Amino acid sequence: MKKVTLNLLIVFSLLSFITKGQFASKPCRTADLVFNGNFALPGGFGTNFPSSSACADSTRLLTSNLNLKCTGWPNVPDHTPGGGTNLLVTDGAEVCPTPLIVWRQSVTACAGKTYTFSFWSNSARLPAFNLTMIISGAYGTTSSITSNLAYSTWKYHQIVWTAPATPASGVIFLDIKQNSPGMDRDFAIDDVSFRYCCPPISASASQTICAGTTVTLAATGATSYTWYPGAITGSSIVVTPSSTTTYTVKGMGGCACSPSLVSTTTTVTVLPTVVLDPNFTIGGDDISASDYTIHAIPVSTPPGFWWEISEVDLATGTIVTPNTTMTNAQTWWYNPFTSNNTFPGYNHNYLNYVAWPPSSPIPTPPYGIGTTPAPGLLKLDHRYRITRGTWGDCTPWASMSKSIYMCSSCKSTNGPVFIVENDPYSPPMPKDLMIATNINSVKLIDKHVIVISPNPNNGVFDMTIDSESIKDIYIYDVAGKVVYENKNVTEKNININLNNQPKGIYVVRVTDGNSSITKKIIKE
Repeated sequence: MKKVTLNLLIVFSLLSFITKGQFASKPCRTADLVFNGNFALPGGFGTNFPSSSACADSTRLLTSNLNLKCTGWPNVPDHTPGGGTNLLVTDGAEVCPTPLIVWRQSVTACAGKTYTFSFWSNSARLPAFNLTMIISGAYGTTSSITSNLAYSTWKYHQIVWTAPATPASGVIFLDIKQNSPGMDRDFAIDDVSFRYCCPPISASASQTICAGTTVTLAATGATSYTWYPGAITGSSIVVTPSSTTTYTVKGMGGCACSPSLVSTTTTVTVLPTVVLDPNFTIGGDDISASDYTIHAIPVSTPPGFWWEISEVDLATGTIVTPNTTMTNAQTWWYNPFTSNNTFPGYNHNYLNYVAWPPSSPIPTPPYGIGTTPAPGLLKLDHRYRITRGTWGDCTPWASMSKSIYMCSSCKSTNGPVFIVENDPYSPPMPKDLMIATNINSVKLIDKHVIVISPNPNNGVFDMTIDSESIKDIYIYDVAGKVVYENKNVTEKNININLNNQPKGIYVVRVTDGNSSITKKIIKE
């Protein structure tokens, strides 16, 4: 008994020396703060139990198997995953006036951070007994009595601990103690750990983009990252997926509150580029000898649409200003499309572009804030241009125009004769509309920059682009199929031949990579 007491005094002195030597401040780390927690090395920790290979009370031994300390103890190899070297085997004290330190180490903790203090245990004896885990030092003392050790089975024990707000950092002591004496207090511990609990790894929210668009994905919560598909490393990546893709990011964080390798996913949904058909049918209705109304019905119903009406000169096709038959360039638009989008007439009492979403409910049909416009009366022997524009997600702006008039000499025995003609006017998206709908696609040119002549044509025409920037030219049929493609164009004047295409409506799209504009052409 005296020998045991002397040995304990010697070890207490050694423990005091070790802990004082570790009291110097250390930077906060996100990896495991415990040194040699798997006992691969011979030291690095303090203890009240002297080292001895003998089967002796109140001693400990770093060894590869629990049964190498005492004959008859169970066959329990090292716990460390991947095949570690040693475990710390303790022949516990049969007599101890106070709890004895099995393992101690000091580390530096940071205010407000959450940590896990953990270890694995394996009992060499029955019945079960407890060990005590203690955190003490700069932030006070926290202790937790572990659950019963398991005989001949590795069992995990853990304290989740958050450092108080002050001081900003401080040295703390991590202790594993034999809590009570007894003849059967024989056990092993392994893989002692004290780790900062990283926040869960997170990635950019799933998003929807248009085909050909580049998007940046970013992740946080780990110290290193790998993205799949592609096995790309880095906290952020830039991708241009050609189809809807789910990206998985795996992060290594050295965290104990979650596995050391954590992952999450984010999905980028890719919408195809669709060319909308702005075409519409137009007709007239006889009202009286001098007035008539018109109706215009779209061929398709896109997410966004826009109507405009102007009086134009019968001979030249230019806008008539001033005139007495209507207020010129009356405009209506609505986004997104929800119901009918037929032409509303021209006698609308709300003259400004309508921001979306509106501050009050939209009436049905959705013409804007205000009441449904009353049908406007058009004058006999006057010509009017109706223009329709379309747009939507991943759809380039497209517009086309038609004109209609009823002349006094055009009546027949079957009623009035309305003359409907294609009109070459094809405006870009109005700037107010771009601002209100957050669409900023028209930077390359304005409505005067691209000139297509002749239009309508027989499939052969010239296109003049008043821009020296490098640009790509695409022509689509009404089904959205690319029928002509010319990339990296620097010339201002381009001759285009669509003789191999059938008659019909086509959309020309010019883009410089950052912005684009479209024009409608008609092949007759």
